[in-house]
Amino acid sequence: FHIINDTDTITNKKIICFSPHPDDTSISAGASLSFLSENNTIISCCATTGHRAFIPDSTREDRISIRESEATNEAKHINALAHFLRLPLYDRGSICGEDDIKIMVEYILKQKPDIIFMPHTGDS
Repeated sequence: FHIINDTDTITNKKIICFSPHPDDTSISAGASLSFLSENNTIISCCATTGHRAFIPDSTREDRISIRESEATNEAKHINALAHFLRLPLYDRGSICGEDDIKIMVEYILKQKPDIIFMPHTGDS
């Protein structure tokens, strides 16, 4: 057990925080990621776009654009980049399929993160 209270403890790393929905990065790990962003590259990677959110008089694409814009602004507040996977599982009622796994694996292999923050397995 070690409390990290010096930004030089973890440096020059690529850190990805996987977020099931827009805004989950700041809710679950915002303070830690903001702290680590001083000497590292932080990416907030949103799995789904939240296009089923209730936003009156909007189309699916409008809702995706709104939610991705919100998540991009959120990422800026913690000095992070925003990436979006748009996993198909969201359209299947959060049931993970082989296509979701393939997208995740390809993303991780492409990004080559040093550290990954993951949500609880029950969060979808």
